[in-house]
Amino acid sequence: MPMTREDINAKRKADPEYNAKVLAKRRAAKARARARKKALKAPRTHCRSGLHLLVEGARQCEECRKARAKQYREAQSILKAALRPAKPIAAPALTSAEQRALAPVTYRNHERECEARYLGKPVVPWAVYLVQKHAAANTPEAVARREALRKAAYLRVKAKLQAARPPKTHCKNGHPRTPENWTGSKCIVCAALSHKKHNSKSRARSKAKHRTEILNRKGYVIYALVDPRGPEVFYIGCTVQPKQRLQKHTRRSESPKVRERVAELKALGLVPSIVILEHTKDVLREQVWIEFFGPWGIVNDPPYTSRSAYHAPALVRWQRMNLQPTEIVLEEAA
Repeated sequence: MPMTREDINAKRKADPEYNAKVLAKRRAAKARARARKKALKAPRTHCRSGLHLLVEGARQCEECRKARAKQYREAQSILKAALRPAKPIAAPALTSAEQRALAPVTYRNHERECEARYLGKPVVPWAVYLVQKHAAANTPEAVARREALRKAAYLRVKAKLQAARPPKTHCKNGHPRTPENWTGSKCIVCAALSHKKHNSKSRARSKAKHRTEILNRKGYVIYALVDPRGPEVFYIGCTVQPKQRLQKHTRRSESPKVRERVAELKALGLVPSIVILEHTKDVLREQVWIEFFGPWGIVNDPPYTSRSAYHAPALVRWQRMNLQPTEIVLEEAA
């Protein structure tokens, strides 16, 4: 029965001679394997760098050997330079700036003495000189002289620019500069257009302000448009200025059905009339009147929608509420 690996290992631990024989067999087997591998391997003809080997069986070529030797010599020289003791550095002589930093007062006094000998007059300290220079530069005569020089320079530059610039033939808005529409530095056409634009804006602001004042003072007006042939109520609306709203409906209403009814009346030589139903602060009352006159054939589309900015938030509240027409008192409506 062949021995297992566990039996062999146990016997190697128990018998040293047997262990030595096993190790010798393994080394011999590895040597035979290396020999077979070497016999099968082709002989080397080039080194790792790709250069041709001049000697058969050599591990590196002559070029690689020289390069490695050069690297070794450079490394040795660097190591020796690092291990060589450093030479002591001699302290350089102090410059004038360093001397001034070490002893500023003494050095500056020495400089003043030299300057005084050279100039033939005493030299004041720098702070005193700055104070004297500032006082001399801010005298009224010096300030006036600087302003005159600055103004003269500005006028010279302006004259050069005006001379180089071609003459203007039109204003900034493109209107021609002619004696008829040009006065001084203004264009008469531009001034008229600006005045007209300002007036139109002011009129619009005053109209909106007037409408707001009426709304705050009187509130909304619930009105009805009446067909004079019946008479018959055919439209319910809400406004702040009923007279202007009647004129708007007569000229061109925003509702297509109202426009058709007004056109039909105009063809017969008639115009609709307006009846005030209620004065209120609550715009939702318009919806109550619309529901009340709904069975009578009014042209309002249920649910009523309006382009007016006053009704947009009110419509959302109206759609969430359950308003009943029984809230209307017929005596008050009459």
